[in-house]
Amino acid sequence: MTDDQDGLQKTVTPVIDAYVYANNKGTLCNIVITLGRCELRRDGHMMPCTAQVLSYTHRDPMTEYMLERPEDLRDFMRNVKSIYLAIQMLSLERPEVFVTKTEKVTHQETIRKKGRYKKVNKTKLVKVTRVSDEVLNAIESHSIRTFTCPCWGVAGHWRTYKSGKKIWINPYRKGKQRSNPAAYTPKVYQLPEEEAAYV
Repeated sequence: MTDDQDGLQKTVTPVIDAYVYANNKGTLCNIVITLGRCELRRDGHMMPCTAQVLSYTHRDPMTEYMLERPEDLRDFMRNVKSIYLAIQMLSLERPEVFVTKTEKVTHQETIRKKGRYKKVNKTKLVKVTRVSDEVLNAIESHSIRTFTCPCWGVAGHWRTYKSGKKIWINPYRKGKQRSNPAAYTPKVYQLPEEEAAYV
């Protein structure tokens, strides 16, 4: 892929596709982000770097919500690239952490056949790298948490459903003694003296 703007020539060589599934238990690929090598050229000077490109989107409410703000999508794609680079570095230092398998990935496409539009399922084999079960089990065995706080507060927040609808969730209390006002202790944040001077 090449692009030429204002004398700046950009050449992107695709390397790997990152499949993104959002809140659907792996049943629908919302977007595919292609990660690759990039070369920027201007006035005979060349600078190598990495790049990320949105190469596939599915028309559904969750995908439309993910694409609603260009700056959010750009940050999300950069985060995907950062995670991939971190995995590559970790796989070099600790290859036993990951296992690689070949899996089938299915997504829907709309094609035109005999003058009519039809949705068909396209399946292809992709190589998937996951954290090994042994590592996950070891982490989970050390991550058993016990709540000693009888009651704590949850801040108000927006909740987004798969349909794209947003509703406001009012602040509320959680814990075994959430109905007991005396058991609730509000959070108090204490800043170090060095930081407090700038607040």
